[in-house]
Amino acid sequence: MKLTIQNNEFKKLITEASDLAGKRKDLPILDHALIDVNGGKLTLKATDLECQITSVVNDVNCHENRVFTLPSAKLKSICAALGDNDVLKFTIGAEAVTLNVNRSKFKLVTLPTDGYPCIESKDAEHKIKIGSKVLQSLILKVLHTIPDRDVRYFLNGMFVKVVGDKLTVVGTDGHRLAVASADLSSSYADSRFILPYKAVLKLLKLLGSYDCDVEISFNVNNASFDFGDFVLDTILIDGNYPDYERVLPKTNTKVLTVDRMLLMSSIKRVAVLANTKHYSCTFDIKQNQIDLYAGNAELENATEVVDVEYCDDDLTFSFNLQYMLSALPTIAEDRVTLSFTNDTTPVLVSGLNETSSVCCIMPVRV
Repeated sequence: MKLTIQNNEFKKLITEASDLAGKRKDLPILDHALIDVNGGKLTLKATDLECQITSVVNDVNCHENRVFTLPSAKLKSICAALGDNDVLKFTIGAEAVTLNVNRSKFKLVTLPTDGYPCIESKDAEHKIKIGSKVLQSLILKVLHTIPDRDVRYFLNGMFVKVVGDKLTVVGTDGHRLAVASADLSSSYADSRFILPYKAVLKLLKLLGSYDCDVEISFNVNNASFDFGDFVLDTILIDGNYPDYERVLPKTNTKVLTVDRMLLMSSIKRVAVLANTKHYSCTFDIKQNQIDLYAGNAELENATEVVDVEYCDDDLTFSFNLQYMLSALPTIAEDRVTLSFTNDTTPVLVSGLNETSSVCCIMPVRV
C-alpha cells in the first residue's frame, strides 16, 4: 500500500502526537501513533492513557484502506528536517514502513495495531461551545495557581463550571486562588468537571493554534474538545473541588490602586535579596505608598518605595513573591487594585475595571 501526503500537513499531526509519546516505558506501543487510512481520509491517534489526540486530513493520495502504527518522536524528527513543501511517500508493509522523500529514504518499524489503547468516547451528558481565544484567555488567568503534584489530587487540575450562559474556570493550590469567567453564546444546563493539569497544558497549546469555536463534550469520566479537524480527549479527575466562593472575601473594605508594571518591576528588584527558603516580601502599606522590604539569612536586604493611591489605615503584609509575580502578568489592565480587610485575611488582586476575573492570595507569616 502506498500513501502520499505533503509534509506541512503531516508534520502538524505528528508533532502533536509526539507530545504524548515516551511517557510510559512499560508500554512501547504508546510511543507509536495509530494511523487509519480509509476512503482517502487519514485519521491519526496518539495517547498516553490519560490524554488522547485525534486529527484528520481529508483527500490524501491513497487508494487502499489500511491501519498501521508509526513511531511518533522519530517521525517528528524526520518531518522537522524536511521542507514544508516536500512530499512524503509512504510504502506500508506488514512489519515496516518505508518513507521516501526526494533522495532520502527511511525505514521505520511498525507495531501490531491489535489492542492499541484508546480513550473510548462515551455518550456526552453535556455539550457547550466557546470561542478558542476566549477559552485560552480564561486558562491563562488561572494556570499559575494550578499545582500538578499536590497530595490533594482534586487540586491538580482546573475546575470548570457552567451555569446558564456563563463559563467559569478556577485554579487553587490552597495558598492562592484564581477565578475567571466568560459569557457563552447560549444558555446551558448547569454542570462542572475537573480537567487534569496535563490536559490543561495540552489544551492551551492547541488553543494557541486555532481561532474557531470549540465544542466541549463531557460526562462524569471523560471530556472531549473538538476543534473540527482535531480532537483532544482526556480522563477527568474524580473528586469534589473545594467551594472556592467561600474563600473569596466579600467584605474587603480597604482598596489600594497601583500601576501594574511599576509594582511588578519593584517586586522583582527587591526579590534579588529575598530569603530563598520562604521567598517572601513585606508590603508596608501607608498613605499613598507601599514600602517593599525583602531580606535574607546573610543579613542582606532591599527596600523600595512604590507610589500608590490609598487613603486608609496603615497595614503590613508579607507575601510569597512568586505568587504576586505570577498573578500580575495575567491582568491586562495598566492599573490594578489590591483589596483587603486586615493583615491576616486574603488579598484580592484584579484589574481596576475588571469584573470577570480575580486572584486571591493569602498573606504569609515570616
